[in-house]
Amino acid sequence: MIRFLLKGIIRDRNRSRLPILVVALGVMFTVFLYCYLTGVLGDVINFNAKYSAGHVKIVTHSYKENMDIMPLDLSLAGTGELLAQVKERYPETDWVERIQFGGLIDVPDENGETKEQGTAVGLALDIISDNSTERKRMQLENAIVKGHLPDSPEKVLLSDEFATKLGIEPGDDITFIGSTMHGGMTIHNFIMSGTVKFGINMLDRGALIADIEGARLALDMYDACSEILGFNSIDYYDDE
Repeated sequence: MIRFLLKGIIRDRNRSRLPILVVALGVMFTVFLYCYLTGVLGDVINFNAKYSAGHVKIVTHSYKENMDIMPLDLSLAGTGELLAQVKERYPETDWVERIQFGGLIDVPDENGETKEQGTAVGLALDIISDNSTERKRMQLENAIVKGHLPDSPEKVLLSDEFATKLGIEPGDDITFIGSTMHGGMTIHNFIMSGTVKFGINMLDRGALIADIEGARLALDMYDACSEILGFNSIDYYDDE
């Protein structure tokens, strides 16, 4: 039977060419779309893990219920001891502290008066320590457009689009105005060491990237953070 079918395909190519072509194209498009969608979904998961969710996230119960508004007053306290405990219990996981916050960026003129203002979404993480894994995870070196990475707690990064809108360059002073962990008002001066571009609208419109120690000083969050993220040794999310 197989020999008979093969002879028919070879001898009558006009009748066999179209079905073979249709099947080949169908298989090709099916494989292409499957691989494309798998890659897109994988990128979305990896992006959310690296920039927001982690593979595991530790927060307070109250913070979880109000996570969208980044409530600093519901943050974790005594994180030094908590971090030591989870590192000892789960040494295969890379545990990092982060603070998500929001506020107003004020740009002063030569007289100290307000020249420009804009709202920013802040992300504080470990940037300047020697054993930091966050610089590579967030690909900060590749995202630099102008200037350089912060080398001290009082220096921060702004998204390039946001810095252009405010009319500032690396080395300029900016003032952060927001709320502390205890509900008070904070007015803290930073130096913009550089600008970044991630290619993600949410971050490129108005992001402020700060070292976590500088953010703690500005937000009155000694030995505290809004969340602790855990990352597996593999670079993708594993549900198990």
